Amino acid sequence: MIHRIKWLASLLLLRKKNIYAHWLSYVDRKTFLEGNNYIAQRSQIINSRLGMFSYINYESVLSNTKVGRYSC
Repeated sequence: MIHRIKWLASLLLLRKKNIYAHWLSYVDRKTFLEGNNYIAQRSQIINSRLGMFSYINYESVLSNTKVGRYSC
């Protein structure tokens, strides 16, 4: 329950950069999101960098990855 409260608090910060993260997705604190990103349900992004206007599809797992801008 406490992790969902932390998720809701971080969601408010993500909205400022126009980032949508599904509530079943996981993004750790070491991951950098440039902005205007979409993270679909059951996706996991761990210690990665996601460029502007990029999105991660359903049930994807990224670990120690750099994704450029405008990628899917």
